[in-house]
Amino acid sequence: MTFRLALVLAILPLAQILSAQAPYKTPTDDVVRIVNAKPTPIVSISPNKEWMLLTDYNPNPNIAVLSDPFLKLAGLRISPSLNARQRITEFTGMTLLNIGDGKKVNIECPKDGRLNASAWSPDGKKLAFLVDYPTGVQLFVADVQTGKSRKLGNVNQNDILGTPMQWMKGNEHILVKIITNYRDWE
Repeated sequence: MTFRLALVLAILPLAQILSAQAPYKTPTDDVVRIVNAKPTPIVSISPNKEWMLLTDYNPNPNIAVLSDPFLKLAGLRISPSLNARQRITEFTGMTLLNIGDGKKVNIECPKDGRLNASAWSPDGKKLAFLVDYPTGVQLFVADVQTGKSRKLGNVNQNDILGTPMQWMKGNEHILVKIITNYRDWE
């Protein structure tokens, strides 16, 4: 009797482990449709109240984004490859909507990088935004009327603490925090 009891007690945890190895079950179509539904875009109104920026995003980042290594520093998650905060939200596109006439303008975004923060110029005629590349964060500026964008300079931005960019009065200059090329990590 004692042997049988010991055998049952030994096999019971093994049975639980084996049952936990059940194959992945695909959820029903309704659940998949809800999880994959396109979310409502993030909205930002221009300072002149003429335009609305609609930023689309993916609420379910892929495993490559989630597995990107990061450093823990004072409650922040820092991506060492970007020299920036860890990015979980994947922005997928930006569209401008004219509030007066309903005209839509798609912002040209680089295909080889990931969109990040954006900031309106004080007059609302330009939009600055950051793009993450494997080696760092670059600054772009788009014209609101046409959606055409261009990269500003060839320096990496530092957006770990505070605002990564700030438009100056006059709408022609942007104050940025850059990462110098002569840093010595060793």
